[in-house]
Amino acid sequence: MKSDSKRGSEKKALDSYIGKNMKLEGVLNFKGALLVDGKLEGEINTEDTLIIGESGDVNANIKGGTIINRGKIAGNVEAKKTISFHADSLLLGNINSPSIYIEEGAKFEGQCSMPKSERKEE
Repeated sequence: MKSDSKRGSEKKALDSYIGKNMKLEGVLNFKGALLVDGKLEGEINTEDTLIIGESGDVNANIKGGTIINRGKIAGNVEAKKTISFHADSLLLGNINSPSIYIEEGAKFEGQCSMPKSERKEE
């Protein structure tokens, strides 16, 4: 998996993968890093990292730690750490995150809320 050099992200090992030919429906709870290249409908909950790949098509409300979108999301997204939308990605829904990165070419339709980070001030 490539690191996101524009954001200075660390390389993270994937723990799970949903392939292009997979379709899941329901509530998904997981730990670690998950890459979604297939279709997912329902609800997603994690404290860790969710990556929607270029062929990923997610119709779900999402609560996560770090969310990286390179595909399509239809639903509300809440990230405790950060959320990033890369070129050619799409989000139809609301965002709630203390840190948001939207690359040129990404499409977003919804409202955005940026609460204060939970980090302690030094």
